[in-house]
Amino acid sequence: MSRRLTFVSGLSALCLWAATSMPANAFIFSRTASFSYPCNGTNQLININLNPAPFIPPPGPGGAANIIGASLSLFANPGGVQFVTLSTNDGIFNVVLAQLGQNTNLTTTIFSGAGINFVGTAESATVPVAVQAGNLIPFTVTGNCTGGAGTPAVQGTIVVWFLQFP
Repeated sequence: MSRRLTFVSGLSALCLWAATSMPANAFIFSRTASFSYPCNGTNQLININLNPAPFIPPPGPGGAANIIGASLSLFANPGGVQFVTLSTNDGIFNVVLAQLGQNTNLTTTIFSGAGINFVGTAESATVPVAVQAGNLIPFTVTGNCTGGAGTPAVQGTIVVWFLQFP
């Protein structure tokens, strides 16, 4: 129950922040994907491509999207999960967005979207990620789970929130 409350509280804070501090022409949208990897004691890499269309006009390779938050959750955890990490995988920025440790099944990270640097100038406080060919944005889930033959796979879901200015 407390994990759901944490997720709902984080999402509510994101919506409240968006309603009070963003320009009227900015909007937030999300993309979701699921993943699965075997519980065999070795690091597993799962590549995920999210397509932000139709919200981000296709800028072509090299264009950038702005990430304002990410959620990483496990809905099948056989008990031997050592870690799970969600990161961007565009070859340019490569930023860790969310990570889980042992005995944890949900984490949500929200970036402020706008900030002020040390000289008082406004700057973006989002995570930029390069858009690849086909208007795809690449992410990587890395995880490790100890177990042996017959141990069920680890399964989870990622949610990535994008900030878009038309």
